[in-house]
Amino acid sequence: MRTLACFVLVALAGCSLADPELFRRLADGGETPDTGGVDAGMDAVVEEDSGTTQPAVDRCGTDDVFVITDTMENIAIDTTAFVNDVGSLTGCGNLSTPGPEGFFAVDVTEGEEWHFHLRVDEANDPDPTSRNPTLYVFNASCSSTMCADDLLANFCDAQQDEHFAFTFETSGRFFIGIDDTNRGGGAYLLDAIRPNCGNGVPEHGEACEGQAGCSSDCRWMVTEDSREEQGFNFNFKEANRIVLPVATNELEVIADIGGFEGCGYPDVFAVDIPDGGRLEVEQRDGSGSPCSGVGSPDLTLTLRNANNDNRGGDVVSGCPVIDETFATGGLFFVVVEDERPDISRALNYRLNFRVTP
Repeated sequence: MRTLACFVLVALAGCSLADPELFRRLADGGETPDTGGVDAGMDAVVEEDSGTTQPAVDRCGTDDVFVITDTMENIAIDTTAFVNDVGSLTGCGNLSTPGPEGFFAVDVTEGEEWHFHLRVDEANDPDPTSRNPTLYVFNASCSSTMCADDLLANFCDAQQDEHFAFTFETSGRFFIGIDDTNRGGGAYLLDAIRPNCGNGVPEHGEACEGQAGCSSDCRWMVTEDSREEQGFNFNFKEANRIVLPVATNELEVIADIGGFEGCGYPDVFAVDIPDGGRLEVEQRDGSGSPCSGVGSPDLTLTLRNANNDNRGGDVVSGCPVIDETFATGGLFFVVVEDERPDISRALNYRLNFRVTP
């Protein structure tokens, strides 16, 4: 099963993820902003709006790390002079990361939401076709166990962008690691976005804001009158919000997954469950017919709570299902992951949501 960035992991574009064409360009490498260049072999640098530079660090946990405190875009990173200290991520299925890594820090308070977007700096990288960037978060002790919470972006193949978005559950200092699943250092560009839902302006890291069909928490709503999945809902923050009809508490959602060469982003749907409520989710095919259960499932369904704890998901008679009852309700997330060998072709599917109060 492919790892989900929260919300990680969170799905996806240079500006607004509501624009599919923007994502298609970024998934193919996108247009690289002009940062003025980074000299190969120098320390990684942050180019601030003031024009000054600050060195990144080669190791997690050092006191002289540059701290990102608010939105910064086009942070230039060059790891060609760095060494490989983090060769694998034990909390992420022992993901191999033989490339040298660089680190920045972010000081946060509980409840802050951030979106990180990493891409190859093709204008300055000595061998951009060999770069396969990976982005992850360590806590103050530099423990890779945070990957168990899907604070990792490793959705795409070589030379493509990586994203994740998540809400920090505790206050403190966290370290942002820029790494590579291929050997050799490279040049990258990082955007660290702190979106502000409620300011009336759609920002990178928000699915929407202020438009018709957008919820008060900046998620596209899927309703009885508009049943189609919207945007790139690959993380908790940008999950499509399921609004069930009051009369039936049941809704069939029309969606698709895959279709991006070399990228395995999931779909994520948010649904409110009352105290004592039961949630049932069933996969149907693109025409609405029930899952046949023939062969291996094309999709997996996983239910997670707001803390990213796994709360359910199973395969019954060859079909992925969720059937859970909760003493304490709240907002829960259904994560859909594509398990087909070839994810470059889009797969049309439907999910039937039913909540019994």
